[in-house]
Amino acid sequence: MADEPASPFGGPVDLSKLMGQAQQLMADVGKKREAYEKALEKEIVEAAAGGGMVRVKANGLGRILSISFDRELVQPLDTDLLQDVTTAAVNEALRRAEAAADRVKNELLAALPFAGLFQGKL
Repeated sequence: MADEPASPFGGPVDLSKLMGQAQQLMADVGKKREAYEKALEKEIVEAAAGGGMVRVKANGLGRILSISFDRELVQPLDTDLLQDVTTAAVNEALRRAEAAADRVKNELLAALPFAGLFQGKL
């Protein structure tokens, strides 16, 4: 009979049990990731630019859901201004979506048994 590796706490290591625990942990992490992505998809942020003339909605996954323009902005059709405020609104919506993603990620990571290992690192 081959010698089994010793655990740091004395006695043999049950590699089969250890592998099972590792597989369960990976399954749990996968479920948490799915929950994280679903939560981000539902997390909706809105940003405005140009005094509210342009509004952008995005979700926590960074997808733009809608862009709307105030009628006063598009009536004179100042395309340079339209482009500038659209860019500003999109960038603000994405910034807010990233902040929402960080908040949701931290909430989900806090529920993991090894959450302390990742604080401030993800």
